[in-house]
Amino acid sequence: MIKLALFDGAGTSKPRLERRADLLDALAYGNIKLKTRGDMHGLVFYLGSKLTESKEKGMKNVLLVGCTYGGDPIPDTTIDVLGLCRASIDKSRSAYALYEYDVIIINPQSYSHFMFGVATPHSESNSELWDLKAEDNRFDLDTAYDQYDRTQELSAALEQGTRVIWLMAREKHIKFFGRRSIYSGYANDVAKMVADSSILYEKKSRRLTTTDEVGEFLPYFDRLKSDGWGICLDTHGSHIDSFANTPEGYTLGGKVVVRLKLGC
Repeated sequence: MIKLALFDGAGTSKPRLERRADLLDALAYGNIKLKTRGDMHGLVFYLGSKLTESKEKGMKNVLLVGCTYGGDPIPDTTIDVLGLCRASIDKSRSAYALYEYDVIIINPQSYSHFMFGVATPHSESNSELWDLKAEDNRFDLDTAYDQYDRTQELSAALEQGTRVIWLMAREKHIKFFGRRSIYSGYANDVAKMVADSSILYEKKSRRLTTTDEVGEFLPYFDRLKSDGWGICLDTHGSHIDSFANTPEGYTLGGKVVVRLKLGC
């Protein structure tokens, strides 16, 4: 049983993660500066123990999917910018098995972003999946991305204490041998359920309240009071035990319980 927290970190004008290094400071990692597309809104889910608790000594391995690192080198830290595609399809752009990492950040801005780690010329296309398949038949979503296997890997990673952060993206449904969802790139059923079952509102505000349960994340939400937030969720009172809220009661941060079931 693992607790998951959900955060909104969106600024009010083309927010970028490098403006909000305190996000990962609050997550007990420290001063990672990430670069993403300017229109990334930054709603974040996270799972796992503090990195300082999960791996106090030795090299730390970080995986960035759909975003890049823009800061100074971090001592004793290896940062991979890779995707979740099968290694047999594109070994150079495929992440290692997810349980090899101490921190994983997944930002599915497009199908290309979560499959290959970065944008492709097709990322902005409304027919992105068809365009990828036309480029190379191996880039067919079901061929390139083994969602079940990556989900199993991520569950194993969480069991060992890996910290996993999901950045919220706008849904991008594409009819591709069925109706496809960008949230499949989260490689976790709970994260996808939270995204699918909630109503997402885009706003421009600096007002929020927190409860005592906010804990180590208080500096992050204090920063939003000055930078502003841009996304909140109406979860209909389910899934999330909210500890950061908008004045009208929408969720900016909270916890849910995740039960991991490996091998099923």
